[in-house]
Amino acid sequence: MEANQNPTTDDVTDLEHDLLALVEDVAASGALTEDDRHTMSFRTEVLCAELRGCIDGVPEV
Repeated sequence: MEANQNPTTDDVTDLEHDLLALVEDVAASGALTEDDRHTMSFRTEVLCAELRGCIDGVPEV
């Protein structure tokens, strides 16, 4: 996404994939419990779904 461009749902999806990969990497290093990994992944998915919903609700300019 360019600095002067509004985010798209595709941008959010790309960031979601990156965040989920980071959570998995940290979990694989042993720094997270399985419960923490699950919680962080779930929160990432919920936040990204909410962001996509916000973007979908904004009319194109």
